[in-house]
Amino acid sequence: MKAVISCASLILLSFLLVESQSFRPSAGTGVRPFSFRPHHSKCSSTQCLATISVPASEIEQNLSQDERVVVSVVRERGPSVAFVTSVLPDQRPSPQIRGRRRDNKTDDSFNLPPGRGLGSGSGFVVDQQGYLVTNYHVIERAYQLQRMSEIYESGLDRLAQNVTNITGLAFRTVNTTLQQILNPTTLRAPLPKVYVRINSKTDYQLCQIVDVHPALDVAVLKIVTPKETSPWLAPMSFGASSDLLVGQGLIAIGNPFGLDNTVTTGVVSALNRELRTRGNDGMVSPPIRNCIQTDCAINPGNSGGPLLNLKGEVVGVNTAIVTTSGSSAGIGFAVPSDEVKDVVERMIRTDRVKKGTQYQAWLGLAIVKATSNCTLGSKNWVAKVMRKSPAAEAGVQAIRVFEQDASVQYGDAVDLDTRVPGEKVALTLEDSSGDRRVVYITLGTRP
Repeated sequence: MKAVISCASLILLSFLLVESQSFRPSAGTGVRPFSFRPHHSKCSSTQCLATISVPASEIEQNLSQDERVVVSVVRERGPSVAFVTSVLPDQRPSPQIRGRRRDNKTDDSFNLPPGRGLGSGSGFVVDQQGYLVTNYHVIERAYQLQRMSEIYESGLDRLAQNVTNITGLAFRTVNTTLQQILNPTTLRAPLPKVYVRINSKTDYQLCQIVDVHPALDVAVLKIVTPKETSPWLAPMSFGASSDLLVGQGLIAIGNPFGLDNTVTTGVVSALNRELRTRGNDGMVSPPIRNCIQTDCAINPGNSGGPLLNLKGEVVGVNTAIVTTSGSSAGIGFAVPSDEVKDVVERMIRTDRVKKGTQYQAWLGLAIVKATSNCTLGSKNWVAKVMRKSPAAEAGVQAIRVFEQDASVQYGDAVDLDTRVPGEKVALTLEDSSGDRRVVYITLGTRP
């Protein structure tokens, strides 16, 4: 009897498998077709899993309008938020550590080098070429150690060059000898590294510190990647913090206590707050003015993350809280986007110009800058206008010819290191009769 039941069960199971493989929904059922394979099939996991697409409107149909707005912003902007951490690598990691990190591939930190953590926080993508914004205090220790090493190396090179000039010995020989004499242990020590993990990915990516602005507690990082662009990076856009109103809704996304992509909501509690913070060295920093106060829950680890309006625009960078317990007490502060945006864009432009990934701007105008002992006064004089230059096309003319002497210095009318081709600049010109006019010039590309 048991044999008959087992045989019947096998026949029924075989029939069900055949039917499930040949199943196709009829038109208008709204059911997405899928394929079924037995467990012993050699297909990959991605091939065996059925893909079901559900419209966002269907998922959000039971939500209120306010909830839909928040969910939409988080869905669009959440993937651009990063976890930022800095590590001082161990000089000689033990075999046990190396083996454990090699075997435990499910650990989301397996590709971080073993070492001492120097700080962590949040950040967000602002450019598809891998530029991110975070707080300066998040990477402050790593930056200071890197900077100290650069200063040390630069001073050592200058010392070696002076010795070479005096003795006539080869620079490389002198430099090597000085490195062996002057604290070789420090020179061989590894430098701290900064890593980011974007959108809760399981791998960390090495970053370089592009530049910092301690006065605003802002730093710009760039992912070290061989590709010029990364299609999977979705940059955030800055909004106008000057348009914020007290009571307006806000969204904070960050990594409090290492919990990736944590979302909190709140309102603008107050505007134009003055914020003073204490750095890692214990010193009180200069005040940051026009800060945004919010009751969005901001905890340790949120620093450097974006504060968004309900349009999904970055209106602030979360930077500090007032607390007696170390966690959120409903009083958080963010540096306004109007202050951050220009600084960040200038840092990125300067970095691109240095690396040759962006053409340098050109005005085509040479001026004379008078020194204190010059008889020309304190005014800058147009000395030369290049032919077919943006300045020439704008109608600027040289009104005086100067002789080369020690009392005058020639230079550009504006600082072009942080400018880009296509950008407009305004110059105020004064003729010999004292009449002034403003000329708007679109910068070209330096030939």
